[in-house]
Amino acid sequence: METRVSLENGVLTLAPSGKLNAVSCLELHDKMMTFMPQAEKLIFDFADVDYVTSAGLRELLIAYEEMSSKDGIAIRNVNDEVMSALVMTGFDSYFEIE
Repeated sequence: METRVSLENGVLTLAPSGKLNAVSCLELHDKMMTFMPQAEKLIFDFADVDYVTSAGLRELLIAYEEMSSKDGIAIRNVNDEVMSALVMTGFDSYFEIE
């Protein structure tokens, strides 16, 4: 998995690719923790994410906790399988899904 990173005008965009599982989330976590302190808003672009396991959901929760005092988090380009996981876990109520 590779995670593309963009930080512009306080908006951090993280665009992982592939499967968000226990192994691949290590890179995502490292990039989140490196760049989130500099960001006011976080956008996950899931255009290239196939599916999300509980490890991926854990990373979303960590991001939510870290960004809760800022302008929030949006998730973009969510496929049906990932959306189903977000809805079943109730995560859809925590994030702005575009």
